[in-house]
Amino acid sequence: SHIVVPRLHDGDQAFLLQHEDGRVVFVIPYLQQYSLIGTTEEEFAGDLDDVQISTEEIIYLISTVNLYFKNSIARSDIVYTYAGVRPLVDEAGEDATTVSREYLLDLDTSVHPIMSVYGGKITTYRILAEEVVDRLASFFPGLKSPWTRASKLPGGDFDMLETLVNDLTSRYAWLGPVLITRWQHSYGTLSFDILGEATGLSDLGVRFGANLYQKEVDYLCTKEWARSADDILWRRSNLGFSFSAEERSSLDKYIKQSFPAES
Repeated sequence: SHIVVPRLHDGDQAFLLQHEDGRVVFVIPYLQQYSLIGTTEEEFAGDLDDVQISTEEIIYLISTVNLYFKNSIARSDIVYTYAGVRPLVDEAGEDATTVSREYLLDLDTSVHPIMSVYGGKITTYRILAEEVVDRLASFFPGLKSPWTRASKLPGGDFDMLETLVNDLTSRYAWLGPVLITRWQHSYGTLSFDILGEATGLSDLGVRFGANLYQKEVDYLCTKEWARSADDILWRRSNLGFSFSAEERSSLDKYIKQSFPAES
């Protein structure tokens, strides 16, 4: 779980803090005016559709920060929290803090082949997927050799970030530095495909709030499977911090009307 509070320090550096129990907590600059603090590790046995940070986790993170920072924080300083559930391989007798984060592959060929993946983490997703395909290769004759190790993610086909920013600024100066910064971080070179021949903000369509325009919403719904305002404001960006309830409702209504869920 994580908490977000107003910015705790100047500069771009992150901090790694060690709690009295030996575990560590990160404090990371977040969206210019905030600090992101996490993480915690607790076993979860509830509804996966309703995962929330616990009071104990909040107290733990606050107390860790207050061990090190001169300016103490309190629960009232928290502007946002979020929590996620990580699947771990059960290791008898181990608690959540010591269980391995490595993945386990289980190929069952007793009937039709089925591959089950247990555990793992986002930082090893590519090599995990490659190993799964390798294990299944005998069932798919003609597979090509592994290629993802040297491939770039969509929008990542550039060498220098500064060059990308300069190119975007040169062609779309009217976007302004805030939008250009967010777009280059979110979409990289895909920004040029999304913006196309746009020559001004009016070409981006309806402004739903903050600096979110219709053209970006349409892209996220057609290419990145966004299906709700929360998908866009929290799962595809961090603009939820800047949206009012009314703006969020308007965005949700537009998405539901323009991109109805497939039956």
